[in-house]
Amino acid sequence: MKKSLQTTLLSLLLGVILISGCKTYPVSPKLPWIERWLSSPVCQPPCWEGITPGETTAKEAHEKLAALPDVERLWLPSDYTSPHVLSWEMAGCDGSTWGSVYFEKYPNDKIEWTYLKTSCEESNITLQEMISTFGTPEYAWADRNSAGCTAELLVIEKGMIISTYGTGFLLNKKLKPTSVVIRVSMSPPLDGLEKVVESMPYLADADIREWQGYDDDPCNW
Repeated sequence: MKKSLQTTLLSLLLGVILISGCKTYPVSPKLPWIERWLSSPVCQPPCWEGITPGETTAKEAHEKLAALPDVERLWLPSDYTSPHVLSWEMAGCDGSTWGSVYFEKYPNDKIEWTYLKTSCEESNITLQEMISTFGTPEYAWADRNSAGCTAELLVIEKGMIISTYGTGFLLNKKLKPTSVVIRVSMSPPLDGLEKVVESMPYLADADIREWQGYDDDPCNW
């Protein structure tokens, strides 16, 4: 009887160890166009849906966006909004601006940056999903402001900056595979970190370090 009880307890203990050792990360349901971007992107960053900073003109970006079935609204460049910005709303995002492209002049200047707001209602994109699809960041830094702190992760080869978490109550939490990506910005890739910093003067005083992987925490360096 005693031996049987010991065997049972040992089996339960092994079961708990196995379950706790197999971590799973819940993934929120995706909108169809987000799922397509993560599973079979039309092109690799810095390109998104055929729109590439440094190559696509402002007018061409307008035409490509207007042809996408998931774009529900376009805000054209104007003095009322901005003469240098074309913004749009994606299906399922409840009227919020989802993306923007920036350029010097419309229509013939090439776009310089693309910003994608990747947190869309409940259809969030996680850090793990971004890295699995587009590659591992090499460098990281913190962007601090009155609202809190955002961790910025740089994928140099693809001209991509991945921004994740940014509100006060999350400041002491380290990055996890399930951390929500709130924004992705893309520009023409540059040759090395020094060139990146030169192109973005606001980074001159930033504490930029090699990203050490999950559990690294730029906001608490």
